[in-house]
Amino acid sequence: MQTVLLACWLVGQVSWASEVPPPPPLPVVVEADSGEGPLDGWARSLAESWDQNWKQAYAERSAVLPFDSHGRAEEDAPSLEPATASSVELWARFNQPVLRYRVRFTRYLYEPISGVETRADGELFWDQTSARLDLNPPAKLPKPGVNPARKDRSGQPYTVVGARRASYVVRGESVVVANHEEKTFVRHQEPPRNARNTWRARFPAISPFLKFDPADRQRTFAIDPGGLTATEERIHLRLRGLWDGWRRSYGRVEILLDPKTGRPQAMKIVDSRAVQTVYVYQEVQRGGPGEVWHGDPFRLDLKGYVDATLHTAP
Repeated sequence: MQTVLLACWLVGQVSWASEVPPPPPLPVVVEADSGEGPLDGWARSLAESWDQNWKQAYAERSAVLPFDSHGRAEEDAPSLEPATASSVELWARFNQPVLRYRVRFTRYLYEPISGVETRADGELFWDQTSARLDLNPPAKLPKPGVNPARKDRSGQPYTVVGARRASYVVRGESVVVANHEEKTFVRHQEPPRNARNTWRARFPAISPFLKFDPADRQRTFAIDPGGLTATEERIHLRLRGLWDGWRRSYGRVEILLDPKTGRPQAMKIVDSRAVQTVYVYQEVQRGGPGEVWHGDPFRLDLKGYVDATLHTAP
């Protein structure tokens, strides 16, 4: 039986209400040989305050995956029922640290305003320092290109389209985005913290496979009351965020697990705009150095591609 789940990342807006202190009054006489002007200290204090706020905001923005624990829980995680607790522990045991992941999946993206369903076949390579995501349109799409089982707000069936062929690679501080249909690519360098945020934002498909422990869960998400449904075929968990940054990004998160191994079968996320995306996982490979893949999957073959990177004049 085909699983239909939806999942989507969306970085929430960041705001803070830090008050800007007023500048100090100018003195009547300004010492010409002073090492620091009368406004320098004030400017420095503003810079320090901004830097601190930025770091705090970045920590929250970086939690773009449903199971990141960079946020600070604003409520206590309720105790889990024994059956739910055992399901979460089974999931956590499957997610023991590994050095390499290769995941094949099908992605379904639903836009409720436009009534468009975008389908993609995806493959993701991930290790401790790099990540690569390939998206391709499925080999087959329904004809005449509609999904009668899903209706938009006007009652019309969703239009079904294939995703554009693209690859995204993050390696260290280097980020490359290749458009295989237009034969173009964009390459740029980002600070390490930004690069980390980029690959997490681009690759939510890896999210349910990343290591977490009960302490992480208690800082990040709770299981909704009645949020467990278990059968011989799957475990269905419905999650609820415990901090504002999580709730701004995700309206609802659901996970399907294999009841024997704890391996994620599918993930669904609904954001605050009711946009939904599905990741249905067909194949998951894990291993250490020399396993899972051969060669270097993080080096794209861009021969014949046009560099569309915007370069600023020195």
